[in-house]
Amino acid sequence: MIDKLLLHCVCDGLRAGYTYKKIADNCGCKPRTVQTIAKSKPVRILFFSDSHCGSNVGLTPPAYQYSIIENPTSQEHHRRNKWAKLQRECWNWYSAKINELNPVDKVFAVGDMIDGDGKRSGGTELITTDRKVQIAMAIESLELIDTSGYIFTYGTAYHTGNKEDFETDIAEHFHSKIGSHEWEEINGCTFDLKHSQSGTKNPFTSLYNEITANREWATVNEQPKADVLVRAHTHRFCLARMEDCVALALPALQGYGTKFGQRKCIRKVNFGLVLFDVWPDGECVEHVFIASLAGHKTHTN
Repeated sequence: MIDKLLLHCVCDGLRAGYTYKKIADNCGCKPRTVQTIAKSKPVRILFFSDSHCGSNVGLTPPAYQYSIIENPTSQEHHRRNKWAKLQRECWNWYSAKINELNPVDKVFAVGDMIDGDGKRSGGTELITTDRKVQIAMAIESLELIDTSGYIFTYGTAYHTGNKEDFETDIAEHFHSKIGSHEWEEINGCTFDLKHSQSGTKNPFTSLYNEITANREWATVNEQPKADVLVRAHTHRFCLARMEDCVALALPALQGYGTKFGQRKCIRKVNFGLVLFDVWPDGECVEHVFIASLAGHKTHTN
């Protein structure tokens, strides 16, 4: 059994890129001990959130993308081409990034994987209103990831089912667990996973409130105390590092362009992915990938 302080010392040296001999000298151990710890590689966790498959601007596999209309002659043609180009740009970025990051040890998918029936806008913002087809799109998107395990949480009921929980079908396809609020321990680090968070102007305030609520539950032993608290829903990235917790608001995998987003919202939409390396000593190193999309750029007439 390796002492925790020694484990942390060696992992610090490995993260810094020192030689085994230098690490051994610094930590007062044998190079063989360093070599043994180094064989226990970090656990790689990929976070997947808010793909909103089925939306005009959701994550859309090639078979479901709109065709580009050559020589457009109407406003509807131009609008359709805008969605078609954004669908390709988002998918190409996503698939290239997944190929770059593969393989990963686990995927934490935290909700709003489909967009739903679009009742509030009469389905006019959707590629399809069929939730079963949207589920197929989400599954196809997730299948690009080379991983040995998934954990799912439910998204917003409006998108994923006010009555039925359609995301259950996705989790069952991958023979994986799904819940409203999940906790997962990796190398002694407890991840607190839930979809929703409040949409305050300052994202740090929202994350701080989530940590405070978790600490209140944990004080009476009714929730695990989170080391990494993960939320989604707001489609904007934020990372708050506190003394005993890292709080993370995930970027989305849905592009900018919904009626609600364009007409009601002002905040920047982040399209991207986050990867965490959880080292043997429980330390987490984040890797953040935010796309710069041409389809998000607004031009004057």
